[in-house]
Amino acid sequence: MPRTAFAAVNSSKAGTLLPTETNGDAVNFNEVPNAGNTIILVRNNHATNAYNFVLHVRKQIDGIEVPDRVISVAAQAQYVVGPFDRETYGDTLWIDVNAADIKLRAINVVIP
Repeated sequence: MPRTAFAAVNSSKAGTLLPTETNGDAVNFNEVPNAGNTIILVRNNHATNAYNFVLHVRKQIDGIEVPDRVISVAAQAQYVVGPFDRETYGDTLWIDVNAADIKLRAINVVIP
């Protein structure tokens, strides 16, 4: 099955309304376009359990796979993660979560 896609919004000096949170998909996982200046807002909605947020690294060094970035998100915590260079993470960020309690938003930080 294809990953569950969600979109990023662009920041602006005038202000940008945050996008609606996307539920983490623990079965098909998630993806979002990576502009190279993309950051992810990650929130764990569970009252007591920590859950993992995994960003796939799509780069090899001397033919060796680089490990994925795994972040443990504490219960009721919110994280800002990124930005992600395209050479390492690709043009699309592949995100795996292990619970729908992980909520995701993406922002492309625009620097004029």
